[in-house]
Amino acid sequence: MAKTKSLTAHPSVDEALSGLTIPITEIVAVGGSGETKGTQRMRRALSNLGWKKFEFVIRKIINGVERESTSHEIDHVKEFDGNA
Repeated sequence: MAKTKSLTAHPSVDEALSGLTIPITEIVAVGGSGETKGTQRMRRALSNLGWKKFEFVIRKIINGVERESTSHEIDHVKEFDGNA
């Protein structure tokens, strides 16, 4: 049998998410544009713990010539040991 590795979230993610609640009124409410109240609470909780927006830029160089590049903005990123 193959062994499976158990993954755990970083303690700050556990801290941010453990206090969140979603009232039933928000679940059944008619949607609109923008963030839901639950999403706003989660964004604020993560932001307060140092999880910020970050733009990853991926560059492709072929034979010394830079070709297309791609970027992705991620809402909640935190740097650990010098790595984003």
